[in-house]
Amino acid sequence: MHKIIIVFLFLISFKAMAEYKNDLDCSNSPPIFPPNEGHDSTEIDRWFITPHQVKAIGIAFHGLNAKPSMMNPLIDFLNGQGVSVLRGSLKGHRGSLEEMEVVKREDWLRDVFRTYCLAKEQADKKGLPLIYVGHSLGALIIFDLLSTHQKKLKLDKAILFAPSFKIHWHLNFFSFIFNLKDSWSLPSRNLPRYRSQAVCTFAAYKALMDSIDSFKPEKIGVMNIPTLVLMDPDDELVDFDGISDMIKTYKLGSWRLIPVDTSGTTHKKIYRHLAFNKDCFGDTEWNRIEKIMEDFLWAANGMK
Repeated sequence: MHKIIIVFLFLISFKAMAEYKNDLDCSNSPPIFPPNEGHDSTEIDRWFITPHQVKAIGIAFHGLNAKPSMMNPLIDFLNGQGVSVLRGSLKGHRGSLEEMEVVKREDWLRDVFRTYCLAKEQADKKGLPLIYVGHSLGALIIFDLLSTHQKKLKLDKAILFAPSFKIHWHLNFFSFIFNLKDSWSLPSRNLPRYRSQAVCTFAAYKALMDSIDSFKPEKIGVMNIPTLVLMDPDDELVDFDGISDMIKTYKLGSWRLIPVDTSGTTHKKIYRHLAFNKDCFGDTEWNRIEKIMEDFLWAANGMK
């Protein structure tokens, strides 16, 4: 019995903490991710070029078990603002369930770094600012990478929807089960129109938890990246108060946390973590959010 308790406590406390130690060098970065067998060609990395005068280059990343194309409405807004956007895709979210069964945090860091290098190249070539937009995991993973390699990466601004920096404490309680078997899965609660798979694998959940554990907010404070955080205070997954406390504790003076309201959603069910497009908010709230984002994009340092 004593041994069983020890093993149980070990499983609760154990979370893989492998660091992404590869020496970051954009000169060695591969081109846009090529489609492989099992990938959905509509969900791989793709450029969305603004039809207007280009004022900035953007990067967009999706959430956990979400289709990369879920970011398209946000990209439409950015295109309308004169931002050409490279939409990235994270391993396990390109149509292949088999990829999701073996995915690790390090895979996602490589995906984000590859996309960053391609977008940064265009921004530098045109002398334009580089802007990042992400939802949930997609908002977390870039700052996971930045907090580890802050001297080698540079963003000018970031817009984050419901970033998974801090999840509600009770969601951590059973996180040990994700160490049992990578290919096991749980049914997805996400809406079919947004989700990448009908299930989300333990490997993907574990990679998310590893990224949360590896993220170092004390490191990003010195980077002073103007960052706009938009989320519903009643988010079922992400802790609004926890993120507010993080901003205060680490003196992230260039960050703005804006509460948004998802109660006007046109979805049949209110799911407050789904907070990234007009359908999630309804027309009135989405119009308000667009104005907030527009002001943030073009105001000096993101502040008016």
